[in-house]
Order: sequence, then structure tokens, then C-alpha cells
Amino acid sequence: MTSHLKSRKYRNMDELENYRQQINALDRQLIDLFAKRFDIVRAVGRLKAENGIAVVQSTRAAEVTERAVQMGIEKNVDEAFIRKLYKEMIDLAHVMEHQIVEDHEQSGR
Repeated sequence: MTSHLKSRKYRNMDELENYRQQINALDRQLIDLFAKRFDIVRAVGRLKAENGIAVVQSTRAAEVTERAVQMGIEKNVDEAFIRKLYKEMIDLAHVMEHQIVEDHEQSGR
């Protein structure tokens, strides 16, 4: 391999490593955002438990999903991916909220 090709290969590897580091940083930000989102979900669950509000409100779930899909489309993010992601997040939020309501009812508050 000529020195020119070796040099180019190393530059490409450096560029690849740079991209990987950027992805790692974005992954950390995503996890932080998921943690914040689920902290809010827990607060919503407590509020619903204390006020007798139903956990599942299908119109709200649909609104959240459709708003996310539209934002994704504007940013050229695959619609099917957004729908799957939000279905998983909303399903988990419902599980978390149901558990909070159940715990609240069992504690007799």
C-alpha cells in the first residue's frame, strides 16, 4: 500500500472515530432526556393518583404521537421509527403510572 493510501486510510479512520464520538455524546444526551421525561411521567402519575384521574387517555397519547411524527417528518426522521419509539415510551409511561396509582391506592392515601 502506498503512503498516500495509508495516509488516506488513517484520515478516514480518524473521521470515523470522530463520528462515533459524536454519536456517543448524543446517546448520553438522549439518555438524560429520557430520564427527565420519565421523571415527569412519575410526577404525572402521582398527580393522577391523588386526583382520581384515569391513567390512560387515548386522545392524549394519539396527540403526543402525531405531534412527534410531524416534528420527525420536518427533520427527515423515519415516520415508522417515530411511531415505534413513541408507542414504547407511552406504553412504559402507562405502566409506570398504573404502578403509581396502585401504590397510592394500597397506601390508603
